[in-house]
Amino acid sequence: ALLSPWVPPHYITRVWCVYELYTAMTTPGCVLTIILPLKQKEDFRKAFVGTGGARRIWRALSELRVEQAEASVVSDRERIMEIIRTGPGTRALNHLVVKRLQSWFMESAAGYLEQRISDGSQELSDAALCADVGDLLINLAKFPRAQAVLEAGIRIYAAAGKTMAPSAAPLHRWLGSVHSEQGR
Repeated sequence: ALLSPWVPPHYITRVWCVYELYTAMTTPGCVLTIILPLKQKEDFRKAFVGTGGARRIWRALSELRVEQAEASVVSDRERIMEIIRTGPGTRALNHLVVKRLQSWFMESAAGYLEQRISDGSQELSDAALCADVGDLLINLAKFPRAQAVLEAGIRIYAAAGKTMAPSAAPLHRWLGSVHSEQGR
C-alpha cells in the first residue's frame, strides 16, 4: 500500500483503499508492505521526531473510520460498504486496519530511532522520542523492545548529566510499566 501523502493520510480517507488494505491483511499468503515515497518518508520522520509527533501520528491513524471514507463514484462506495456490513462489519474492519497501521508506524519509528541510537546519537530530542516510542510500544505489548528503547533514552539523559530532569521522568514511568507488565 502506498501511503501518500501521509499528512493528511489520504489513503485512509478513500473507502476502496481501506477495504483493499483490509482484504490484503486477511488474505492468506498475501504480503502487505506499506511504503512512502522518499520525500514523504523524510517528512514523516521529521514529524515524529518533533515534540509529541509520534503521538500525533498515532492518534491520526487511530481515527480511521471506514464509514467516513469517500469514493469518487457513489455507487462504488455503497457497494463496498455493503460488502463490509455483511462481512466483517465496520467496527471489526476499523479495528484491524488501525492496529495494522499503528504497528507499521511503530516499526518505522522504532527502527529509525534505534538506528539513530546505534549511530551514537546523544541528542536529548532522541531521548524524548524514546519516551514516546517506548510508551507506544507498550500499547502494542512489545515489552522487550520498549524496555530497550526506554533504557537507551535514560542513557542519553545520563550522558548529558540530566537523569533527574523533569523531561526524563516519562522514561522512568514507562520503564516501570514495562517491569510491571512483565511481573518484575
